[in-house]
Amino acid sequence: MERFFFFMVLLVTLNAPFAQGSGHIEEIHSLKEIPLTNMKPGTVIFLDMDENVLVSAAGAPPVLKYLASAHEQCRLLEPDLAQTTHNMKTCIDGNASNVMIIGLTKRCMTYGDGRDDEADAVLEKAGIPLSRNRFQHLNGVNLCNNPCAGFRNGVIYTAGGMKSPYADEFFQIAKIVPSLIKFSDDLKENLIEMILYANKNGIPIDSYLMNRVHLLNSFIKGDKRDTRLPVNFDPDRYLHQHPDIFRVVADRTVAEQFSFAQQHYLIWGKSENRFLGYPDDFCPQKYLSLNQDIEQYALAHNLDRTAFAWSHYKDFGRMENRLFKKAP
Repeated sequence: MERFFFFMVLLVTLNAPFAQGSGHIEEIHSLKEIPLTNMKPGTVIFLDMDENVLVSAAGAPPVLKYLASAHEQCRLLEPDLAQTTHNMKTCIDGNASNVMIIGLTKRCMTYGDGRDDEADAVLEKAGIPLSRNRFQHLNGVNLCNNPCAGFRNGVIYTAGGMKSPYADEFFQIAKIVPSLIKFSDDLKENLIEMILYANKNGIPIDSYLMNRVHLLNSFIKGDKRDTRLPVNFDPDRYLHQHPDIFRVVADRTVAEQFSFAQQHYLIWGKSENRFLGYPDDFCPQKYLSLNQDIEQYALAHNLDRTAFAWSHYKDFGRMENRLFKKAP
């Protein structure tokens, strides 16, 4: 009933004479598909976090939880996301100050047990150029009188609330009057809500329905899966792990990229022993304790032991049949 109401209100709003925004929603599978030709100084790009930019086992719908492994807090969903967002931010005369990129999520900024959500830290570590420095003075500020919601490190957290009221309050305290909003989300109701907000306030808006995770799911467990592949072969992760393969198809559609990843593994990758991922029960500390020579090498060369354990297993250990857990 609530969703029906949303659609009816949208229909009325978009046909009203005062509506200045756009009600069109374009389906995409990559942020690279968002056109940059109509960008103008003062553009705000809102990137939904969940099932759009990243996926986490804790926050994903049950059917998609398997996409994030036990080793990841969050998993980025596009191999070249950092470059794509950099291009967005500098698309107007190469000046990064003309475009603001802000994450938007219904996660909690801080949970009831005092624990901070990790989404903003994951994106920063991955080099995603959100507008952190520009709004650094607002880090930690709460929004809409919600103690679990707020702004941190380039991300607006709504703690389950509708997104537009939090975006609006952020605009007010940051003293922003957007010339254009570009908003990408994997849920149509979130897009509709933001369209209604933009139209009410006379802000032009371009809206994009991100369906990457659903396409990926069809390649792993659905009708696009090649049954000759290992169970749960993940074409997106395969491209992440092997940049040389991704470069070959970087300019293709996402469906073509995923299909190429499947065929590459079957024709070349399997015989080349290409890495597919870590075992679910892989533990870097246990790997080091069972392989003292690796730990001693890391210590002797002043390397981060945990990071070295991950990289050693990927590059050498799996092919050397190194133990990563005690035999039963």
